[in-house]
Amino acid sequence: MRSRRTVAVLVTLAALAGVGVTVWRQRASSPALRDAKPAAHGMILQYLYALQDRDRGGILKLVPADYDAAKDVDDRLQRFGGATAFGADIRITQDLSPEVLSATIRTRGADGRQLVWTENLFWRDGSWWLVLGGRPRLLPASDIQRPEP
Repeated sequence: MRSRRTVAVLVTLAALAGVGVTVWRQRASSPALRDAKPAAHGMILQYLYALQDRDRGGILKLVPADYDAAKDVDDRLQRFGGATAFGADIRITQDLSPEVLSATIRTRGADGRQLVWTENLFWRDGSWWLVLGGRPRLLPASDIQRPEP
């Protein structure tokens, strides 16, 4: 008896996992998100130009106003300020969900050394926003919105 219940539970869990993966894939392949990825790339370029120019205000414009990001912006300027935006290699992936992207940036620092780091973006109010910090911050569910078609 016990083994039949275990099998039934495992089959149910597998079915639920399959449904979850299907829903995630449908959201990930939505035309709205595919069209939004170039906007994410453009936003990362704006971020790199602000870093290159050491423009604190330019970076703060890319972070939601209701986030206290001053410390994180200062950290990014100290670590990556002066990094060249020209010729930077930007790889955008969706690791967490279709509404949260990771951008891996590879470029040269002001001293000529190669820099590689990852920033996270999330979709809210019709555009991508930066999430600065050492590791991805847990975002309130109300902050993350799905791109509209």
